[in-house]
Amino acid sequence: METYTQVGCFLDNDTAGRNTCKKLKEKFGERLLDKSMYYREYKDLNDCLCGKPLSQSAEPIKEKKQVQSARRMMQPPKKKGGFHL
Repeated sequence: METYTQVGCFLDNDTAGRNTCKKLKEKFGERLLDKSMYYREYKDLNDCLCGKPLSQSAEPIKEKKQVQSARRMMQPPKKKGGFHL
């Protein structure tokens, strides 16, 4: 990154992200551009792109989805019994 004239910093909007950006700013000076202000209402850039606001990303999962086991999914469907003409 030493050769770049500008370095965009897209870190999380939390303590760790801010501290890391601060350390990078000390190293790269004005070449480092903190881009987290563009998604400050979100936890991180991914949540912004997915449209998931900060309050929604912090919520616990309310319901569990059932997941079929891989073994069950790979078995062919059972044939129905009975007399066929």
